[in-house]
Amino acid sequence: MHRTIFAACALMAAATASLPASAQTDPHGWLGTETLKTRFGDFAFKNGYPVGDSAERLLELQKLNRAVDVYLTQIMPVRLPFARVCARLA
Repeated sequence: MHRTIFAACALMAAATASLPASAQTDPHGWLGTETLKTRFGDFAFKNGYPVGDSAERLLELQKLNRAVDVYLTQIMPVRLPFARVCARLA
């Protein structure tokens, strides 16, 4: 979910950056605001781009999300050989 929010922010920023100021409308209601409030904190944006430490915190959230994805994906392949070794020892 965090990657989705971050990707949506990046895509919207890239899409609106090339438009003239008069054509930049915000259909979602949150990207053009100054602060995006989430359960992970408040992220400040200016013209669709993160400002201050928001970019760094968003990157850390993206890394955490990826780490959890890798862990959940690899837990079974790692666990099975260990379970076989334990079964042989029992």
